Amino acid sequence: MANCTIFPAEEYSAEDDAQTLRKAMKGWGTSESPIIDIVVSRSCEQLKEIEAMYKTSFGRDLKEDLKDELRGNFQDVVMARFLSPPEIDALYLRKALKGVGTRESLLIQIICTKTNDEIEELKKAYNEMFERELVDDIIGDTTGPFEELLVALLQGGREEEKEGCPCTAAEEAQEILDAGEDRWGTDESVFNRIFVLRSYDQLRLIFSAYDEISENGIEHAISEEMSDELKTAFQTLIHFIKDPVAYHAKALHQAMEGVGTNDLLLQRMVLSRCENDLGAIKENFKTTFADVGKGDLDHWLENDTSGDYEKILRKLCKGQE
Repeated sequence: MANCTIFPAEEYSAEDDAQTLRKAMKGWGTSESPIIDIVVSRSCEQLKEIEAMYKTSFGRDLKEDLKDELRGNFQDVVMARFLSPPEIDALYLRKALKGVGTRESLLIQIICTKTNDEIEELKKAYNEMFERELVDDIIGDTTGPFEELLVALLQGGREEEKEGCPCTAAEEAQEILDAGEDRWGTDESVFNRIFVLRSYDQLRLIFSAYDEISENGIEHAISEEMSDELKTAFQTLIHFIKDPVAYHAKALHQAMEGVGTNDLLLQRMVLSRCENDLGAIKENFKTTFADVGKGDLDHWLENDTSGDYEKILRKLCKGQE
């Protein structure tokens, strides 16, 4: 909790908040400020209580009212605050999969950073929200080794309880070398099996062992042996397993760097981490990017977003500062 930016309110009334939200949306026009104030100062569980109280008090669906009154990215962020972390990820996976084309970067960001329990919660939320099976949708929208990696990860079969073993780490590092740099072509199935099954502790040992037997290191091997989305997925696994906080800070930066902003990646990252470890991510972001004159996270949000969308994202990131 110490690394959160959003905490449960110590004193609040679900009935009072429901009335405030109704007043903000009733009549001609919408008052956005009270809506922002509530969704950035309540926990997800408290917001769910407010949503239920809104239905009880007014016989109306809060999300439907928000959908009718708000627009664009601001609407997306406000409505997503009433979802649990697995529901947030399920929502953004659905956004990535439906319609024309698939947003592979969003699939990778979500699926490659989950524990076994989180995978099961994600699949359950996806089914309950959309009456669809996540694995089936992944199979329908991706192909080849990339599809195989995502489907394998969604089985939630990682050996999380196993302690790291240097001897087997050296053996599997050699397997990876033999399947990639030391052969003509690449046997992706070897990379897949080891990266999907082994515990994070064991994989860190494997990465170190690989760096000892290869001149180039594991990250270079992935860059040389893989392509496109598959390369990005394996690189994500490596970076996340080595340092989750640094990975999330870099992902936030990538969502905003260059021309334009990847709003889906930005929203999902802020929404899914604000009640978890966004405070630590902010500090890493500042250390990594402010030192080269690019400013802290708040500076980036100020320059890459605008209007009520900017206000709510900056407040979610600032939290109770």
